Amino acid sequence: MLWPLKLDAPEPHEDLKGAALEIFEEARRVLPHSTRATAALLRLALDHFLHDQLDCKPNSPTSTIDQKIAELKVKGVHEDVIRTADLIRLYGNDAVHPSEIKFDEDPSIADELFSAINLFVDETVGRQKRLERHRALIPEDKRKVAEERDEKILKKHEGKIQAEDNRRKKEEQRKRNRELDRARNAEQAEE
Repeated sequence: MLWPLKLDAPEPHEDLKGAALEIFEEARRVLPHSTRATAALLRLALDHFLHDQLDCKPNSPTSTIDQKIAELKVKGVHEDVIRTADLIRLYGNDAVHPSEIKFDEDPSIADELFSAINLFVDETVGRQKRLERHRALIPEDKRKVAEERDEKILKKHEGKIQAEDNRRKKEEQRKRNRELDRARNAEQAEE
């Protein structure tokens, strides 16, 4: 007689869809048997999520997950959220390559990776959906009043805002350039 497998791993985020969701569920099923397999599967789930749901498709159809993560910076994703994706990528890579990470010594790593991918999905998709739902609760006339207020403030501080935007854009461009250089260097190292 077979008993249903008890899954102790966290449930997937509600906004995880398609192949990424299927792979996440597979990672949940293999967790009791292999932390390394779980880490590798979660990395693969992240790769599918980046490609399918966040539309991270740098120039090449054979782009690496590292290049897709670098693309997040261009899309305006916060640095801390990008580091969460790097955590999943690095542990997933180390699961299938010789590394210093000893998965059998610390099985809690897998739990952290499940939490990390759910956090990543929430920060990149879930949060925006909640904000849109909240915005929709504001009656149209009240929303227009708030938007008019914002426009007045913007006009009043336009010069300061423009200068700050320019400074921020230059800094973001420098960061993007560093990220792209990092991705290129990683790609060259993989070859």
